[in-house]
Amino acid sequence: MNAPIAVLTELRQHCFRTGVEAATAQLRAATFLEKDQAAKKAEYEKAGELLPAGFPLTVSEVDDYGTCYMVRNHGYL
Repeated sequence: MNAPIAVLTELRQHCFRTGVEAATAQLRAATFLEKDQAAKKAEYEKAGELLPAGFPLTVSEVDDYGTCYMVRNHGYL
């Protein structure tokens, strides 16, 4: 939950001891990625370049009574 944002946004499953910790970490990760990716997308569009493979990253919801969330990429290789 208090991990660095770089750790919370790694491409993998993130699990915690409680659902509250998971939801807090998931919210931090989702908020950061939303802002970061919007800025990156604007830079690429301004330069007239295509977005890189693996863009964008998404953060899954924490399931009811769950303690994990997933960070995935949905780009084409």
